[in-house]
Amino acid sequence: MTVGLFGICIIAVFISLIGFIQPVYANTTTTPLGYPGDQEYKAYLQVVVRDNNNQLASVTESISTWRVPTFFPDDKPAPLWMNTVFYNTLKKNYQTVIIDGTQYEKVEYYITYESTRADSYLWLCANIQPYGEICMKSFYARAPIILLEDGDILTEKWTILRNISQ
Repeated sequence: MTVGLFGICIIAVFISLIGFIQPVYANTTTTPLGYPGDQEYKAYLQVVVRDNNNQLASVTESISTWRVPTFFPDDKPAPLWMNTVFYNTLKKNYQTVIIDGTQYEKVEYYITYESTRADSYLWLCANIQPYGEICMKSFYARAPIILLEDGDILTEKWTILRNISQ
């Protein structure tokens, strides 16, 4: 009889503990950098690899992109950096596109590497007083792994869209 009572007490303790334990939910999405909620700009990366005979080897696209916080060389925040660089690029080649009923201004940047790839950051440059010509990491992208051989040429095509239909 005491074994039965002991078993009931153990079960009661476990049920009580389970009732008091709060559920824990894991967030499986990661946000390594930047402003993931920023809706003003959208960035897309396409990576094209050609071999040393200029034959197409592969094409991949970004899985996700982030806008990176920007800072001047003296560590002061540069919140209008993207607006300034974007505007300067638009002055050279103004383009608009409409995607799902939303109108965007569009700029493209091309970066070419030979055989190696340092990272998937878009570095944008501008002449800003009093700093002069400076470059800052402005966007980060995740793309599938690309296997490169000696002599391969890798071209990153960054497309940046700014929502103008608000």
